[in-house]
Amino acid sequence: MKLDPETGIIIGVYTNSNESSTFLATLNPTNGAVTQIGPTEPTLDAIAFFEASAPIPTLTEYGMMATAILLLLGALVLLKRRQVKFNA
Repeated sequence: MKLDPETGIIIGVYTNSNESSTFLATLNPTNGAVTQIGPTEPTLDAIAFFEASAPIPTLTEYGMMATAILLLLGALVLLKRRQVKFNA
C-alpha cells in the first residue's frame, strides 16, 4: 500500500481470494471504500510515487521563429563571406 501525497487516497494491490489475479485498487481512508482500478501484473509487489519535477523550459512559438531567423541570417552572412573570398 502507498498513500498518494497529492490526493490522500491509499493505493494498493490486492489479490482476490477466489482468483489468482491481482488488482490495483484505491482505499478511501474516511469511509473505507475500496475501488478497483484494474488488473496488474501477477508479480507486482510495490508501488512508488514520484514528486512532480519542475517543468522543462522551452521556447515559445515566437522564440522559435526568432531563433530560426537568427540562424538563417547567420547562414547568409557566412555564405556571403565565402562568396567574397571565392571571387577575390
